[in-house]
Amino acid sequence: MRQSRFLSWILIALFVGTYACGNGDDTGSDTSGTDTTQTDTTTGEDTTTGEDTTTGEDTTTGEDTTTGEDTTTGEDTTTGEDTTTGEDTTTGEDTTTGEDTTTGEDTTTGEDTTQANCTTIGELKALELPADSENPTIDIDHTICGVTVTYVYNDGFFIQEGPEGDATEVYMGVNNAWPFATPNPGDIVDVHATQWGAYKGHLEIKGADTMTVVGSTDVAPYVIDLSDGTVATDDHESRVVSVTGAALDANITGNVKTISYGGATDVQLYAKYFPDDICEGATFDITRAVVVRYEDILQLKNSCTSTNCFWYADDDIANVDEGTCPAPIVYNNDNWDFEDWTESDPPAGFIKEDPDFTALQDTEVFHGDAGSSCELTWTSTQNQDFRAGYFVPAVPNTDYTISVWVMDNDANGRVRLALDFYSADETKLGNTVYSSTYSEDSADWVHYSHNATAPEGTAFVRGFIRMYDVSSFGDADSATVNIDDWATGETPADPCDANPCANGTCVPDGETATCDCTDTGYEGETCETDIDECATGTDTCTAEETCENTAGGFTCSSNTVVGYAADVQPILQASCTGCHTTAGNGGHNVAAEYSEAMKLSNHPSCTDMTVGECSLVRVIDGSMPIGGSVSANDIAILQAWVDGGMQP
Repeated sequence: MRQSRFLSWILIALFVGTYACGNGDDTGSDTSGTDTTQTDTTTGEDTTTGEDTTTGEDTTTGEDTTTGEDTTTGEDTTTGEDTTTGEDTTTGEDTTTGEDTTTGEDTTTGEDTTQANCTTIGELKALELPADSENPTIDIDHTICGVTVTYVYNDGFFIQEGPEGDATEVYMGVNNAWPFATPNPGDIVDVHATQWGAYKGHLEIKGADTMTVVGSTDVAPYVIDLSDGTVATDDHESRVVSVTGAALDANITGNVKTISYGGATDVQLYAKYFPDDICEGATFDITRAVVVRYEDILQLKNSCTSTNCFWYADDDIANVDEGTCPAPIVYNNDNWDFEDWTESDPPAGFIKEDPDFTALQDTEVFHGDAGSSCELTWTSTQNQDFRAGYFVPAVPNTDYTISVWVMDNDANGRVRLALDFYSADETKLGNTVYSSTYSEDSADWVHYSHNATAPEGTAFVRGFIRMYDVSSFGDADSATVNIDDWATGETPADPCDANPCANGTCVPDGETATCDCTDTGYEGETCETDIDECATGTDTCTAEETCENTAGGFTCSSNTVVGYAADVQPILQASCTGCHTTAGNGGHNVAAEYSEAMKLSNHPSCTDMTVGECSLVRVIDGSMPIGGSVSANDIAILQAWVDGGMQP
């Protein structure tokens, strides 16, 4: 670099000397064969200030608007502003080092932050966003120049202005096709941004349509080592960090963990491809992660593994050591009746897969004669899962059932059951199979069950119960449901298929059945014994009625005696006077005396009947009285008299 400048000054001195001697009349051709404008000798950063230091004083601003003919006569007589447009045309052809590249695109291998019409990341962050939106977005037209790509993932990449400069994310969207080639970490790029905004408080470029790679550099100086216990702040947002010796403290949700390192604790790590089998207590190194705000939390976020990444050869998570993990918990089904509370929240044998609920003992409400149940209370509108830890042995193509007794006496929440199937190495197979039935409000215990068929490869099955809010808990802030007597296993044959009940309704209860005799009139284990309601006093007959037991029931008959003299003779006299009072038609005067009613009738339609019985028959068929009729009420009295033995 220094030698180049020395030669330039020699050339200038020779030129001035020649001019002073009266040689080299400038006729439109630069007779030196070379533009003596000082060559841009920057190797890492273009420090051009818009002033060209050619002999005399060349105040070039970056664009030379001379007409192609350099009219210098010993002194550069340009207009005081050299506005070169990309090629110096002072001699018809600018032969400076091939091409003057200082006019819009810096091809140096460092960072050029002097280009025209460029916006800094800091200026983007200063843009005002709508305050009435949770995830605001505005349209922009800004180019961010000479920034370094520090981290790339499937849905975007991060950029930074130098190792200590501002940083931000360029978010390209989930599974979207990018309008330009995916950059690599270390690329120096110009990015044209079309949208700026925030997601859950995290500032980011939300749209970009062009990106040009203008150089490359090492990203190592950009990575901040937090291993000493440094906790990320807002100044670190979108910066790449690393941690050596981190420990996994807890799994919060599927991708979110809490970790500790150095003196830092309760730090959130969002690791999309974090190995699922790493236990709590394991230590590991974070090769790289990015600081990203999520609402009021700054998370360390990474998304890359060697099998799910196309820009790094190594994992973002490395050097996993599970030697510090606690001994694995061995689950069994001993406490599925929720009677062992030596451990609580969760009780022994169960797993809380989400954090926003409690699983506590309730000794006031339980299923059965005595004991306790598990009271589930949740406060989040996000689904909460409570799982039995025991892996129940299972075989493919067989039906399995989870069943639980539930008391859902809270209108603000409900639950439903689900089953998962696993391979021999306890890897989950396929999707969870959920019941289509949700619990319904009831002050009584209700038995819920759900079954599913085990797929190929099944070696184990486990069940869980999922909690849901109803209408965001209504006017409350939580919901509570009690559960008891959990069971998961092979679906038994329906015990009611054998029709064990003589009467009533068969109710399956696991592998056995009970018979519900309600309102059948029977009792006993299979509802086989008739209840004598008349003897037990459970009939509904009045004092004026007589109770008579029947199979599965009873009848009530009136105690009132219908007699000839009081009830029947007045009807006969009103309808049969003349013919059957004195005339003796048909051989009787049934309306005159009781003894006449008890004679054997000689009418052909009344074989083996008394006159009184035949009178009822002929009144009913309308053949008597001749030319008259008897009311329905009177017919009922005649019928009751006959049914009652035709009392006098």
